[in-house]
Formats: sequence, structure tokens, C-alpha cells
Amino acid sequence: MLHDETFTYEVFVNPGIIHTLARYDYPNNHILHSLFIYFSTLFNNSEVFIRLPAFFFSLASLIMLFAFVRRFFGVAAALFALSLSALSYSQINYAHEARGYSMNIFFTLLSAYGIFSVLRDPLGKTSSYWKMYAAGAVLSLYTVPTTLFYLVSVWAFFLPYLCRLNSRDRRVLLHDWVKYHAIMIGATLLLYAPPIVFWYFYPDRIWWLGESTPQQPIQLLMYLQQVLAYLFSPFGDGSRMAMAGTAGLAVLGLILTTHDDKKKGFLLASLLFTPAVALLFSHKIVPERTILYLQPFIFILISVFLARIQVILKNKLSSAVFTAAILAGIGLSGYKTTYAEFMSQPDLSPKITASVLNKILRPDDAYFPAYGIDNNIRYYLSDNSKDVYMRMFEYKRDKMLNAKIKNGFQKIYCVFYDAPDFEKITRIYNIDQEILRRNYNPFMLYFQSGTVKLYVAERKIFPDKP
Repeated sequence: MLHDETFTYEVFVNPGIIHTLARYDYPNNHILHSLFIYFSTLFNNSEVFIRLPAFFFSLASLIMLFAFVRRFFGVAAALFALSLSALSYSQINYAHEARGYSMNIFFTLLSAYGIFSVLRDPLGKTSSYWKMYAAGAVLSLYTVPTTLFYLVSVWAFFLPYLCRLNSRDRRVLLHDWVKYHAIMIGATLLLYAPPIVFWYFYPDRIWWLGESTPQQPIQLLMYLQQVLAYLFSPFGDGSRMAMAGTAGLAVLGLILTTHDDKKKGFLLASLLFTPAVALLFSHKIVPERTILYLQPFIFILISVFLARIQVILKNKLSSAVFTAAILAGIGLSGYKTTYAEFMSQPDLSPKITASVLNKILRPDDAYFPAYGIDNNIRYYLSDNSKDVYMRMFEYKRDKMLNAKIKNGFQKIYCVFYDAPDFEKITRIYNIDQEILRRNYNPFMLYFQSGTVKLYVAERKIFPDKP
């Protein structure tokens, strides 16, 4: 498994449901997704069961997308949108990676289905659609908090829309708006009550209030380029030509949608401004994938354009040929860019390393893994070795870390892909370099298998002199 997957399982799921619900000192805990992993791994904690929730919600998001597009844009557009999404790099990637992004997409689409249905008949029987909008938004927020940007985009459209209504209609619609948003706020605060209590007792672990470097204009532009490359590269190649083509088709689809129905067009346009909202926040809080829920809406706009061309081709044969050609092109692009994803060999380094560590780690030893493979190794460690790792993980947060390193351990095992040095260790783990250098002999190669190299620093037998 990948680093983020094993980090989620080992830190937020495996220690117990209290950790799952309350511990939120890292953004990796997509709480609702972690809860699904917790219950699925009650049966078996293998990689398959850890990844099952993401896989099932990936399939569910495709069904939700098809239902959404068919209701509001027609069957032809639904078919194109389903094909684009099913074969997109991000959909395939997060269908087999134990992260909460496929769940986030599903609940955002559920919420969008509700609010678009309300817009279709604002003064009709909309209570069930308001509930759908509110439930989807709350559950999406409980999975990935940056869903707030989606809500900001909806509000940016809806509030001006309310102002355009006559006073009677505005009063009726505003009543529902306030009522269901009050429910959403209450439900969200209730769900996040355990993390809020956690932050109250551990204020130093509020990750989203950490220090951030002020972003320069050029940095913001580079970040925006990364976001757009992520959203407008459906098949993951990231080329400028692919981005420009995708963006162009989406703009044409938006123009057609706005021409047919201004409410739907302006709401979709408002959603596409979400990356601009994200620029107001630290890159630390808003990596590109946290607004991945926007990509289905881009696929919808492209599909609207493709479906319109299909209608223009009145001849049934030419329409069928066009549809087949588009679907074949989508299929080939998806196959080309995702083939490596399926054919790539799993990295055996964590398993090899863990098997060695399981044999040599003792309670008085310390294990410092190199960043990027640490939790992958931890997943495969035995319980005894895992206890050693857990102590080291917690020591990383301990202000007395240097003193414990100085007085406590007999050997330090470090896993690296290249020869380590004291400077690198101290930089990664914030350990006083002089304490480490005075108390331990240099690292010696202990074990090697392929790219895996296990280095050991033995404690010096003479005491540290003042």
C-alpha cells in the first residue's frame, strides 16, 4: 500500500474507533472514510478490505453521476459523462487507493442532485431534495472538509438568485434555505465534536492553524496551474494540449448549458470558480486532490457539448458513428494513460524491510524510517516491532525527544534507499545532531536486498562527557 493509505490505517483506524472519531492532528484522517475502513477491517485487515470502501464508493459515484446527468442533461450526455469519468486517471487511481476522495465525489454529486432539483421547481414539493442536498453536503464535509469550497460556490450563485425573485417567492425559498443550512451547520458541528474536543486538549495539534509561508503572486499562479492541470487532465497526462482541449470543450458546454437554462449554467459556472476560492488558503491545506470533486462537473460540461453535436448529426448512421468514435477515443485514452497503473509491480521494499526488522528489533532499540515508506513498513511489522515504532512515532512529538535519544536506546535502525548521514536524520526527525553524533557510532550497512538498505548506528560504550 501507499504511504497515505497505511498512515490512515495505522494511525487513525488500527488504534481503535476513538482514534478514528477524535484524532485529527493530520489531514489524512478522512473521518467518514476511516470509519468505513474500521468496520470493513473488523472482518479482515488485509489490503483488500482496507481498500474496499474506496472501491465501492468509486462505483457508487459513477452510478450517481449517470443518474444526475440523465435527469438534468439527457441520456446521451449521461453516457458520455459516464465514459469520461469511468476511464479517467483520478477515478481509477482513487478506486483502488484507500483514501476518501471517491466518497467525497459521491456525496458531492448527491448534494448537487438535490440543489439542482430544487432549482428545477423552487416553489414545488422540494423538501426531499433539500434533505438530499443537506445530507450530501454534511457527509462530504465529514469526509473531506474542503467540500466547504463547493458550498461557497453554491452560495455565491444562490444568494443573488434569491434577490431576483419577487418578495413572496423569496420568502418561501429563503425559509427552506435557512432551515436546511441550520440543520447542516448543527449536524456538521455534532459530527466534528470529537475532533474539537481533541483540539481543545491538544491545541498544538491543530494542523490547519500551523504556520504558513505567505504566498507570493508567482507561487499562487504556479499553484493554480497545478490545480488546473489536475482537473483538466482527465487521463493524467498533464500536457498543455490536453488541458487546453479539455478546458475548451468545457467552456463550449457551459455556453450551451447557459443558453438552454441560465440557472443550471450559472450554477455550474460558479462551481468552476472553486479553484479561485482555494487560492485564498494555504497550499498546505488545499492540495489539488482535495477539490477533485469538481472534475465530474467538467466532464458533464464536455458531455453536454458532445451530446449537442450528436443531435446536430440528424442522420442516425452518422450519429452512431460519431458516438462510437468518441467512446472509442475515450477508451483508448483511458487505456493508454492508466495501463501503467494496472501493470506496475507493487513495491516489495516495505515487506522486505519489515521482515528483517521483525527479526532484529528489541524493546531497547529505536527504528527511524525514511519519510515516504515509514507507514508502509509499519503495516507489515509484527506487534512487538510495531510497539517499538509507535514509541518512536510519539517521541517525534515529544519535547524531551533529544534527552530520550541520549539516554534510552541501544541501537538505531534506519531504513534508506541511499546511505544515510547524521545530518539527514536530524533534519527529518528534528533531533539534536551533536547528541546523536556524540552518542552513536556512524551508520553501518546491516542488510541489503535490491534497493532496500538497512543501516544501523550502534550506541557508543563510553558515557557522554560534559
